[in-house]
Amino acid sequence: MALGAVLTGCAGSDGSPAVVESDSAGVRIIESVRPAWTEGEAWRVMEVPEVRIGTPDGPEEAMLHQVEDVARLGDGRLVVTNRGTHELRVYSTTGDFVRTVGRQGEGPGEFFAPSRTWVGPDDSLFVSAFLRFSVFDSTGTFVRSVGVEGWSPHDRFRDGTYLFVVIPRGVDRFEPGHFHPINALVRAEADGAAADTLAHVPGSELYRFESSAGGMASLRAPFGRIRLAATYGDSVVTAGGTDFEVQLLDETGELVRILRREKAPDPVSDSDIAELEKGLLDSAPERTHPDRRRLFAEWSYPELKPALDRLLVDSEGNIWVRAYSVDPAGAGEWSVFDPSGRWLGTVETPPGLEVKWVDDRSIAGVRVDELDVEYVHVHSLVKP
Repeated sequence: MALGAVLTGCAGSDGSPAVVESDSAGVRIIESVRPAWTEGEAWRVMEVPEVRIGTPDGPEEAMLHQVEDVARLGDGRLVVTNRGTHELRVYSTTGDFVRTVGRQGEGPGEFFAPSRTWVGPDDSLFVSAFLRFSVFDSTGTFVRSVGVEGWSPHDRFRDGTYLFVVIPRGVDRFEPGHFHPINALVRAEADGAAADTLAHVPGSELYRFESSAGGMASLRAPFGRIRLAATYGDSVVTAGGTDFEVQLLDETGELVRILRREKAPDPVSDSDIAELEKGLLDSAPERTHPDRRRLFAEWSYPELKPALDRLLVDSEGNIWVRAYSVDPAGAGEWSVFDPSGRWLGTVETPPGLEVKWVDDRSIAGVRVDELDVEYVHVHSLVKP
């Protein structure tokens, strides 16, 4: 039940408000009908990176393999989570190699396949890897580790606990077909201890099938809804579905705010289907192509695309969401919402850049060239 409405923001040329705010059963809804940025105010990303790490040949420390994450230390140095060599690599502000942190193994300070790295107090490093969670101090010296069973942390809260996005036990399924699980958003220690379930939300849609090699395999359902989540201080922001909206849950998991941008869902076209199928073939080993072509014949496709496929929070508390795209090599179109919930406008990121973080002056991400060589790029973010 709507309890009231407030019209705020700059009016358009027809006198209509740019932002409509209302309250529904205690949930604040902020709907933007046009960007808050006026001409000349929009942020932009410089096309040429200011820092570039990676090379097709040269010293081993300059070649990257399966980069999973990029973090920035307080003095501007970059920490690259290089999954392919089972280590972290620290680079200077200009991209020069400084040192490695961790290595492959099962002993203290060792791990397999690191996936996420967070920077904590005093430039300490918190590393999530296969079946292990490790902590290093600012010098790269090992501090402690804990074993992790099952799910790995998804993001880190301000108080040092972690957000897990999990499929609750007993909900999973193993028979072939379309599967739309329910996800639990859980706050817990890195090892999963002292877990507190904050909320249950629809998860990303999957399609399960029996592979020709035997056993069950899964792919993301074609144009299926995608569950996105990130920490926001001690709260959670999450999105998913065909509506262009972001939900904010407080520290108890209560829905307190909905941010919306007025944008109609995009239909799924024949060319979209062809591009998706081509991408699934190009990104998979040739031995799996028969399985995938069989799936293409079995699949049914929805009428509408999901609205969003990426979500992150920058260092200033702005929420960035990327419009869904079937072309990973294309430019990214990100809508930016400020801490008050207004839609500021859109920012385009360079083609093929998988953005890892945004701060007040830079955007960093990973790009793979036509020869499958990986690079970490840091681009300047210009704010007029």
